[in-house]
Formats: sequence, C-alpha cells, structure tokens
Amino acid sequence: MIPETLGALLALLFLIAPGLVYTSVLELRRPPTRDSAFIEASRVALSSLAFGMASALVLGLLHVLGRIDLPDPGRWLSEGARYTAENFQQVVVAVFLQTALSCALAGATGWMATRRLRSRYRDDTVFGSVFRRYPPVDHYPWVHVRLDNDIEYWGFERMHDDRDEAGTRMIVLQGKGLQRKLPGENGRLRIGDTWDVVAIDADRIRCLEVVYISRDGKRRGATSTDEPEGRPLSAPEPT
Repeated sequence: MIPETLGALLALLFLIAPGLVYTSVLELRRPPTRDSAFIEASRVALSSLAFGMASALVLGLLHVLGRIDLPDPGRWLSEGARYTAENFQQVVVAVFLQTALSCALAGATGWMATRRLRSRYRDDTVFGSVFRRYPPVDHYPWVHVRLDNDIEYWGFERMHDDRDEAGTRMIVLQGKGLQRKLPGENGRLRIGDTWDVVAIDADRIRCLEVVYISRDGKRRGATSTDEPEGRPLSAPEPT
C-alpha cells in the first residue's frame, strides 16, 4: 500500500523508524548478513512493532502515574480526525515521545546486543584491508601467492574482488617484476616482460604474503596504531 497523503507517509516513517535504527546499529557494529529483501523488511517491521509496544507501555505507565499527559486512546480511535484536530498539540507531542522512546530503545538494544565485540566493525573485506587500508603512504602491495597446485606468483596487486560468491573472487597482479615459479623449478621466472597481468582465482590460494614497497624500492610493513608509517623492513624484494 502506498501512502497517499503527507500525514500517512509521516505515520509510516514513524512506525518503521525504530526497526531502521535497530538494524542500522547492528550493521555498523558487526558484519552484514546476506539476507533476502523479504527477511530484512520483516526484521524491520517486527523490531519496530516490538519497540513500539515497549515504548507505549512505558508511556502508558508514566501517564497512569501522572507524570505525562497523553491523548485519550478511546476517543482518538472513535473520533479520529476530529479528536486529532481538537487536541493537535497533545497528539503531536505524544507521537514524538513514542517515536523518540522507541528509537532510543532500539538503539540501546542494538548496542547491547553487540557490546561484546572487541572493536567496531569496518566495512572492509580481508583483501580490502590488506590492499587498501594497511599500505603506508606511497607504498604499494607486493604480493607472493602460492596456489593449491603449488604454482607461485609474485607481483604488485592491481585489483581484487572478494565480495562475490565463490568462484568469482579474484586477485590481479601486474608489474614488470611479475614472476612465476612452477612446481619442481629451482628459481623464479620473470614473466613481466611478456605478460602484463595475472588474474588469480582467490579460492585456490593456499598462502598469500604481502609487503609494501615504494617506488624507490623501500619496504615497509602494514600501518598500525603503533606504526602509523609501517615498520621498516630490510632486504628489498627483487622486482
């Protein structure tokens, strides 16, 4: 059903706001789940209903205790628009209080449900962190990959995709220093002069090693709180 008036649209937003707050807090503080649109919509609707009922109980208790003044629900339901027009300010305040309390309960519940997490979730995959967030300034990921058939590759990471389903996750290596070592070979073969890039199926990777190299050949480790510029490393990697 599509709301036909501004009031109906605002009412719909007030109704689903607690569920949206709850799911937003969960998504910010833990890895997202790949659910269908129906399941996500159901989660928002059910959580909105639960937090709405909880806030209504709290406000009703405060009204019984004489702490706040709320509209008469019986007259509101029976008289509808006329009651709203005659008690407009009271109705607006009640709707605002109910929505604000529902959203506060939803946010607090979402935070409590994820409080055991040691750190706030970052919307990064493992490869995204290693290749984009960890490199020091002006340093580039130099990657050593060993596949499940013992073929090895060395090269600079050009791009990667590890968010899709199995079978489509890829890492692309490039550079003039691109190298390969086949099982049984004693040394690496430089293939960067004849091949531009190598696309590797990430699901076949047995081991992946990464170091960060600047244009002048200096090597550093990943950035961290203790090493914001990355730990200096010795013995430059042959490129």
